[in-house]
Amino acid sequence: MTTQEQNTAIINYLMPYKPTKIGVFGSVARGENTNNSDLDLLINLGIPIDLFQFMEIWDDLEVILNTKLDLVTENALKSSNQRVQKNINQDIVFIYEK
Repeated sequence: MTTQEQNTAIINYLMPYKPTKIGVFGSVARGENTNNSDLDLLINLGIPIDLFQFMEIWDDLEVILNTKLDLVTENALKSSNQRVQKNINQDIVFIYEK
């Protein structure tokens, strides 16, 4: 699981984008992560962003957390196949919900 310090850093960084949901999924959420694991984050933002802003958020969070990150939006998840949706929904632990 992510630490409280990491959760706070993620939430504080994303606040200007008015997040409605921030969740951790994958090996970190399952407690199966290793030193080489990345962090999988699902976000839903309350304001629209373009691709460049999305990439900037991704890059900034990797720097802030000092770890590799996979960043997925809730809209992207909704348009993915059912197997991917099921796997993420089984694992997800929300660190922020509005």
